[in-house]
Amino acid sequence: MVGSDRRAGSTARIRPAVGTAVPRVPDTPECLIKGTIERSGERIYHQPGQASYELIDMTKKRSERWFCSEAEAEATGWRKAVR
Repeated sequence: MVGSDRRAGSTARIRPAVGTAVPRVPDTPECLIKGTIERSGERIYHQPGQASYELIDMTKKRSERWFCSEAEAEATGWRKAVR
């Protein structure tokens, strides 16, 4: 399910779980960080401006997701891409 967390004071976004379809564009314009899971299982996030960012097609893999901040990505076990 995609949408807002309706609890009072919450700014969290609900995103598709691994294994479900991911939209080509984020559900909000603030959530531009792309998360991918490598074949090895390593979880990597990519920010706008990084070398590989534009090459990632978010509709190709079911293991991809959008993040709203680096802190959100890191808190859920993802690391920043090197390039």
